[in-house]
Amino acid sequence: MVNLNANVREFKRKKAVIPDSGLSAHLMSETAESLSPLRSATFGALLEGFVASEPLKQKEWAHEHFDLHHYRDSRGTEVDFVLALENGDIIGIEVKATSDPRISHTTGLRKLKERVGSKWRAGIVFHTGRKEAPLGDDIFALPVSASWGGTTRHPSAT
Repeated sequence: MVNLNANVREFKRKKAVIPDSGLSAHLMSETAESLSPLRSATFGALLEGFVASEPLKQKEWAHEHFDLHHYRDSRGTEVDFVLALENGDIIGIEVKATSDPRISHTTGLRKLKERVGSKWRAGIVFHTGRKEAPLGDDIFALPVSASWGGTTRHPSAT
């Protein structure tokens, strides 16, 4: 476990995801129509599982080795996924089932950034829209497609 400069319990919380969102949807008897983001309470959970599966697929051949964690502190502040890089740097990831990411979606990321201090590398809010946008210092909104290389620019180039 990478030393995250925080209470270890905060980072070791388990978060179950089924990496195959199609299988998950089938097991929940969801259809394309029922999963409309405007009509489905499960769309966000399936989207989160889908986004979580991407770094797990890429972990073996990634240029930087990392561990994937979930963050939740004693006050209930959460970050969906925390990439803890081999050198100790931290990347926080939030997944939002919205096409309009907002600063309010970065609350957990900002608290995590404060918690890990100089180990913070970046925060990402993945969303269902198409636009890349900064949401503060070192925190960026990116379309979900960017999680598998669907963007051609690095977030810091925005």
